[in-house]
Amino acid sequence: MSLRRRLRSYGAYNYVFQPTVSPSASPRLNTALYAAKMKRPFLCVYDYGQGGIWLLIDARTPEEIEKTYPELKAFADRPEWMKETEKTEYVASIEKSGRHYDIDTEPSGWLKSLCEKRK
Repeated sequence: MSLRRRLRSYGAYNYVFQPTVSPSASPRLNTALYAAKMKRPFLCVYDYGQGGIWLLIDARTPEEIEKTYPELKAFADRPEWMKETEKTEYVASIEKSGRHYDIDTEPSGWLKSLCEKRK
C-alpha cells in the first residue's frame, strides 16, 4: 500500500495529499507531519582519504542516511567549500553516472558494493 493511501486511510490528509485541519490537531502540526513523511535528495560523499565518491540519496533527513550508511557523510545543503554552481555540476554528474539512490530501496550498483565491503 502506498504511503499516500495509508495516510489517507488514517484521515490525516485529503485526496490531493495536502495537510488537512482536524479537530484533534492544529494545522501547524498537520503540516509538520506532512513534511516529516517527505523525502528529498541529499548530497552524500564517501571519503576514501585522497578524494571522495559523490552520490545522491533520497531520504527524510541526513541523519537517516548516516545511520543506514555510516561510511557516508550526508549534507543538508552542501559542504561549505562548495559553491551553488558547483553543486549543480556535481548533481548533474551524479545523475549521469547513475549514483542516485533511495533510502527505502535495496542498495544497487556502487552503493551495494560499498555495503558488501562492510560484511
